[in-house]
Amino acid sequence: MLSEQVSVLIRDELKLARLEMTSKGKQAALGAGMFGASGVVAIYGLGCLLACAVIAISGAVAAWLAALIGGARWRWLAARTWRARWRWLPARIRLGKPTGHKLAGAAARGQPCPHIRASI
Repeated sequence: MLSEQVSVLIRDELKLARLEMTSKGKQAALGAGMFGASGVVAIYGLGCLLACAVIAISGAVAAWLAALIGGARWRWLAARTWRARWRWLPARIRLGKPTGHKLAGAAARGQPCPHIRASI
């Protein structure tokens, strides 16, 4: 009797967990889709700003030169952003030091962690 109740309880809990995870997965997918769509809209917005800058500059210089100046400016900004991302990464990733999964693998093999000194 008790074993039946336990097995029914476990099955019901697993069903509930599956339903909760499905719901959370759908919400996460919707959020990721919205984030991707906002990125696409942002890219089109940057294109519009670039076109506006080219049109504004073309009054002073030739249109092709204005487009070249605008494109070079956005390329420079992209390169600066690419380089700046390294400041935000943890030092162990930038320097190629072992991360958690490598340390966990060493622990599974029974090896001591090379970055942690044994305290006595």
